[in-house]
Parts: sequence; structure tokens; C-alpha cells
Amino acid sequence: MSALRVTVLQPAARIGLKGPDAAALLQQAGITVPSAANRMLLSAPPAGLGVCPVRVLRLGNSEFLLEQDEGDAVIGAVRTLARTAGLRAHAVLRADCCLLLEGNELFDRLSRVCAFDFTQLAAQPDMAVMTLLAEISVTFALDGSQLRLWADPASPPISRIPCNPYLPHRATESTHEDTKVVAKLRASDIQYVLAQFVDIHGAAKAKAVPIEHLDMVLTDGAGFAGFALWGFGMGPHGPDYMAVGEIGTLKALPWMPGYARIVCNGTVKGSPWPYCSRVVLKRQLDKLAAQGMTLFTGIEPEFMLLSRDANGKLKPFDDTDTLDKPCYDYKGLSRASGVLGEITSSLRAAGVDVYQIDHEDANGQFEVNYTYADAMTSADNFVLVKMAVSEVARKHGMIGTFMPKPFSNRTGSGAHFHISMGNATTKNLFHDPNDPQGLQLSEMAYFFLGGILKHARALAAICAPTVNSYKRLVVGRSLSGATWAPAYIAYGDNNRTACVRIPGGRLEMRLPDAGCNPYLVTAAIIAAGMDGVAKRIHPGKPNNTNLYEATPEQLKQLGIEVLPQSLLEAVTALEQDEVIQEGLGAELAAEFIKLKRMVLIVYSRPFSDWETSRYVEGF
Repeated sequence: MSALRVTVLQPAARIGLKGPDAAALLQQAGITVPSAANRMLLSAPPAGLGVCPVRVLRLGNSEFLLEQDEGDAVIGAVRTLARTAGLRAHAVLRADCCLLLEGNELFDRLSRVCAFDFTQLAAQPDMAVMTLLAEISVTFALDGSQLRLWADPASPPISRIPCNPYLPHRATESTHEDTKVVAKLRASDIQYVLAQFVDIHGAAKAKAVPIEHLDMVLTDGAGFAGFALWGFGMGPHGPDYMAVGEIGTLKALPWMPGYARIVCNGTVKGSPWPYCSRVVLKRQLDKLAAQGMTLFTGIEPEFMLLSRDANGKLKPFDDTDTLDKPCYDYKGLSRASGVLGEITSSLRAAGVDVYQIDHEDANGQFEVNYTYADAMTSADNFVLVKMAVSEVARKHGMIGTFMPKPFSNRTGSGAHFHISMGNATTKNLFHDPNDPQGLQLSEMAYFFLGGILKHARALAAICAPTVNSYKRLVVGRSLSGATWAPAYIAYGDNNRTACVRIPGGRLEMRLPDAGCNPYLVTAAIIAAGMDGVAKRIHPGKPNNTNLYEATPEQLKQLGIEVLPQSLLEAVTALEQDEVIQEGLGAELAAEFIKLKRMVLIVYSRPFSDWETSRYVEGF
């Protein structure tokens, strides 16, 4: 049987099919080819072109174009062909499929879809890309979920990459690459893989899977009862939630000997599940990618190391950590060096590049800084930081908490997001050294910032998602003299009293707290910022004054609003903001709002000692 060949040509990004049995293979796959295209498939390729152009293939009841000026249609065509092959015809699967590409943009786009850097192939020196890739065939696996790269049709696979992690899959036998991965894990004494994802609150959830069944996580996924999870839009009668792993995220967990972690995307019946936080972020990142852009974030999570006294009351684990201004304190850092050192070394061993850690402004409070990355990787890393801190702290007899405000008189724990945007030619689209305002921001950055400020009140619900969060965002002071948390919808140069600080050429969003879901926060930031870019919303002039000292009258004169001072205010603002809801997806936004309103009801019911002491004899 002759090979079914898929060829992509630039600049028109055209897909064509060739080979005398190509039409027969498509027909066996249940694909109806228009008669004109069928004749072209069976005829010899036009001289000098090497491919017969085909405009439309019909797949069951759906159609897709195979010739278009943009490369996105190419990616969609390859994905759809994989789906059709995997579900409907083994004949196509047994055929060799050769993928031929030209043009850096197509390399970049395909690399985003597949967990494989095709640009490395394109960058080979002294080698014609066409010639190189003509020798690489891509064979769809039996379940339609994998692409396997071969140096030539007779050689073993040199790489294995997911074609579409959201497809329904059939179980397959372990491949050569599976065996290599399992052997490598075995050599590191890894026995189990945690198929990990987060619920709507950003809390890590997982199943332990023996490494011999890693292929199940990569194909079908690990199954979960969705009704048992917060915010997944399921009932006890619903289908299973399947967590499908991304092989590039597989890392050993030093604080859990014998275990590795793989980050998963959620699917239900083979389709991406709109209630999965990571799917929500991926959808927003794909929109940016369609415009040739990548969002980069650097997250600065703060946390506290606590213990309980004899009465069970929370306190800083170190009884000597009592300074009113403990920030950057050497003694506080030194006396926590054992647990902090283990947290740092564990994270670095797991692939998180921690570059500094310090004592923060509250007693028992610390901050981990790790190198910025693309937004998805940063969010994955934030979840891993939470996992590491909580378990390493417990090992040392402490409680590692990301609760936004454990103590009323001490600074709360934030998770500041540093934000920039790049594309294939410009590393940082937010940077402009000639900015007349001296903040080194580009016009795009100002518009993105304008969108964040416009939607700040709705963003608060996502960035500060608990009733406790608003004890951090208060207008007022803490024991150290400042809360260090924003309460005002404004921006400034190095102004830490504003919602957004400008460290030069990027944005620092100071609203998120340590208890946030990083996937939802990032998705909401993209929605707000890109709304600002689309509508050219300028944020006005920066404010570089100490807003903590401003009176309500002064704030009114400056046109500066206060952020929501309660979860109720924030959720109400989210209900009224269509842009942020659309960024989260209608399904998840509705679920989020419903759950937060439930929390508010539960929160309002208990009685406090303050109430009884104030009112029992007050009337």
C-alpha cells in the first residue's frame, strides 16, 4: 500500500495529498472526497509543485478546508485527520504519513499544538529543511492520539509527541518510547506517577498510577468521579472526568520518594472539559497563539510556616520570630533554613528554577521566587510550589499555608504576577525604552494595563477568591506599618500601594493572593488585558504617591476607585462583567459564581464571640 502523504507549502500554507492509493485510503476511512479533488489525487502532480492541491475534505457530517492563507487551518486539518483515522479506519493508520513543512511560523504553530519543538529541526545548520523533513514520516497511533516521528520508515522512533490530548482513545500496547520512559523512571526508583490536576479552587488533585500503566494516563487518561470534585459541573449520574497527561510535565517529586508527577488536562467523552482550569487557560493561550503571541508570567508566591500552641491556636513556627518589621530578617531566615533549603532543593530537582527565597513582612512568612516562563508553565510551577511547601513543611513538623490572611494584625500572603508578551521576533512586546512616561512600556502594554484596570473589580473575584482574601485587601495598616496589598485601582512606577506596579518594561499585578487558582487568574488577566488592547483603553497617567495615606476625598479627586472590600462585592462585579466571564468560559464562570455565593451563605451563618459580647446585653 502506498503512503498517504500530507504536505504543507508556504506561503499559502496549502495541504495536499498524493500517492496512487490515497483516495482509496480516504474512502476506507469513511471520508468522501469531492470528485474533482479525487481526480487530482489520482493524477500525477503538476510539474514543479510536487503536490496536488485539495480544497475540501468531507469527514462524516463536517468539512474542513485544506488550502488557506493562514497556518491555523493546517493544524486543524492534521488534528481532524488524526481523529478520523483513530476512530474510523485502521487502513489509514497502517499507512505511512509524511508531514512536510516550510516557514518558521508553521514550525512555531505546530510546536504549540504538539509537545515537540519542530523549530529545532528547522534550525539545523547547513541542511535544507525540505530535505530533512521529507525523510521524517509521522505515523498515527492506533488510538489516534499520538504522532510518532521516524528518521526513516525503517528506523525506530526518535520521539513521541501528543497530536491532540483531548481525543477519545483506545488502549494500546506499550510502545518502545513508553518502555524507555518506564526504564528511566525505574532507574530513579520511581514506582508511581501522580496524574495531577486542580479543582476550581486551584487545589491539587491526583491519582497514583503505577509506572507500568503510564501509557493509560497519556492516552485514555486517569478516570475520576467529577461530582466528587469542586466546580466540575457534574452530578453523581454523570460520565467520568478523564485526566490526560502531558508527557513534557513528567517530573520526579523528591519529597515523595518513588513518585513522579504529570500535569493533566481534563476531558469528558473525548472532548476538552470547559470546567477544567487548565483547559480554560489553554483556550486563552491558543487565542494569543493564533495572533502569533505568547504570554509570559513570573509568579511570586508567599506562604507562612506555622504551628499550633497547646490550645490549638495557630502561631508562627519560630517563637523568636516576633519583630514588628521582620522583612528580610537574617535570624528569621536562618532559623527556617532547614525547611527552606529542602523546599528549594526539591523544587529545583523537580525542574522549578528557584533563584531566591526570603523572609517576608509577616512573622513566619516567606517568599519563593522562580524564573519566569510561558504562562502555562508558570501556573504548573505555582501548583508544584504549593505541593512542595505543604508536604516538606509537614515533614518538619510545621504547617505550610497559602491562606491569604491567617493573622488579622500581620501582612497577608500575596502571589504577584509579573506579566509580559512576546512573539517570534520580539522577546518583550511590552517594553519600549522610549516611553515618554519613563516606565519603559509600549503602547500595547499601556492598553493591556488599561484593560486590567477597567476590569479590576471583576478580576478581584478570581484573584482574591475567598472571604479571607478581603482581610488582606483592606484599606488600613498592619503591624509592620503597611499591608503591602493593593486596595486601589491604579498603577504607578514602583508604587506598591497600587493594584499594578511597573518594574520597567513589564506589569506586576499585585492583586492575586496566595490562595488563588493560577490557571483562572492567568486566563482572566488575558481576557481583561486583550480587551484593553482591542479597545485601545489607555490607563491614564501613573500615580506615584502613597495611596495608603490618601483620604477618600483625595482618591475621588484623582478618579481612583477602591477594589472590592468583600467577596460579595467582587462576585457581584464578576456577574456584571461579560468580558471576564467569557475569558473563563460561560460554564466555569457560572459554576464559580454559584460556588462563591454558596460559600458566602455558609460564612454568614456561624456566630462569633464578637457578636455575642456586643449584642447579648446590648438591647
